[in-house]
Amino acid sequence: MVRLLFNGDVGAERRRWVEYTLNELLRLAGVLVPGKELTVGYGTQGSIGIEPSPAVDPAGVHLRLVGNPTGSPGWPEELYALFPPSTSRPPGITLYEDDSGRALITIENDLLRLAVDPLATAWYLLTQEEERRHPDRRDEHGRLCLSKTALPPKIFERPWLEAWGRFFAKSLAGLGPVIRYGRHPEGAAWSVVLTHDVDSISERSPGRALRLLAGGVFRLSEAHFRAAGRMFRLLARPDRHRCLTRCVEADTPAKATYLFHAGRRGRWDPEYDLFRLRDEVESLIETGQEVGIHYGYETAGNLSRLTEELAEFEKAAGFPPKGGRAHYLRLRGPDDLDNVAQTGLVYDCSLGFTDGPGYRSACGGPYRTWDEENEGPSTLFELPLVVMDGALFKRYGEGEVDVEDAWNRVRPYLDAAREEGAAICLLWHQRVFGPAYPGWGEVYRQILAYARKNGAWTGPAIELIERVSATEQLFAEEGRITNKSNKTITLRVSRPLDKPITLHPGEYFHIV
Repeated sequence: MVRLLFNGDVGAERRRWVEYTLNELLRLAGVLVPGKELTVGYGTQGSIGIEPSPAVDPAGVHLRLVGNPTGSPGWPEELYALFPPSTSRPPGITLYEDDSGRALITIENDLLRLAVDPLATAWYLLTQEEERRHPDRRDEHGRLCLSKTALPPKIFERPWLEAWGRFFAKSLAGLGPVIRYGRHPEGAAWSVVLTHDVDSISERSPGRALRLLAGGVFRLSEAHFRAAGRMFRLLARPDRHRCLTRCVEADTPAKATYLFHAGRRGRWDPEYDLFRLRDEVESLIETGQEVGIHYGYETAGNLSRLTEELAEFEKAAGFPPKGGRAHYLRLRGPDDLDNVAQTGLVYDCSLGFTDGPGYRSACGGPYRTWDEENEGPSTLFELPLVVMDGALFKRYGEGEVDVEDAWNRVRPYLDAAREEGAAICLLWHQRVFGPAYPGWGEVYRQILAYARKNGAWTGPAIELIERVSATEQLFAEEGRITNKSNKTITLRVSRPLDKPITLHPGEYFHIV
């Protein structure tokens, strides 16, 4: 990988997270750099020189491409950094400037100088530093929402970290060979990951109706009586939430990820018992779907309870899950991500917003989370959630969905993923494909049609995770690239010829 150079003012802790962050940026861009002569200087000279940011609380800086002195295409049109620029102007010809016209990235003799610190920006976002530093910005359910974050809204509009990774790749490719590999299954240019939380198997619940009625009696609550009345009326109607089959049909011919609850249930959790849903789970498995776990609402911050839920899931389903998501998205990164990593799950997909679409970590992922105890990347992948049905449709209340308006709101996030070659994770609850949620399924079908028309791979989370995990088994050693994974990987070498090379498991390619 790229060799990092540090000046004496950069402490050991910061050096470790800078190394982690640069590696994750390059992985998000699908880049492997085999030559040790390519360097990034953090506070010192290098092929790319970065002025470290002393800032703690970030301030957004928008960078615009103003020229291309090398005459080569490939520079991202715009970049975004959360941390403010230094007071000095780097030498060389201006490549990127801020909105005021100030030079922030310059190029001189193929060497780049940055007066902004994208590694500090990426670290702040990948490790959920805002939640660590400002827990008071969480909502009543303990979640960081768009309405609570103090970061500029623009940071969540695009997968900016993939753009930064491409920027570093382009910069380094001008100085030596750079290997680009496909992170998406089936050779696709971008991915749309399909996930479905199974929060409600049935709209009808005699037990809930009786509990609401009892609450009305004991609390003298008119609201409880009204809710009980609605539930009793539902008992006499066709069940509008039994929509697993419709959900599968909506994804066809693609497969998807279905996440089920298991174990003890709290006040906010669904009432179903996974042991009684064996037929449904087996049917999903038979059709090639992925089945994972939906952690309970009260599991946040409770490792023992999460471990119990995983054990209950395996008993009920007959196999251990590979990934999961928190109910209500109630996962307080970074602490809860440490708990998930300790369970041995391969991935989590909880980091998203409940009050609107957005790239919560400013990337599509997946990426390795930070292991606080070992001060390095963990074994857990995070696949951030970008668009959730409830968050997208919240503005319409309980009225009819404006399908055209909803589509116009979600399309920019799809366009951003396509333009950056990123992944975008969707969540549509299984129940919304029934008559209780008119219009919700139609918007979903528009998304899938658009994705397939524009060359995206669509499928379950685990297939993307396994693909990205396989690319981590590309090794540059002794002048050659070796594929030590169990998957065939296509790559391109920037020098001497930019042409595709297919490496089967165990094969290698000599770098000229």
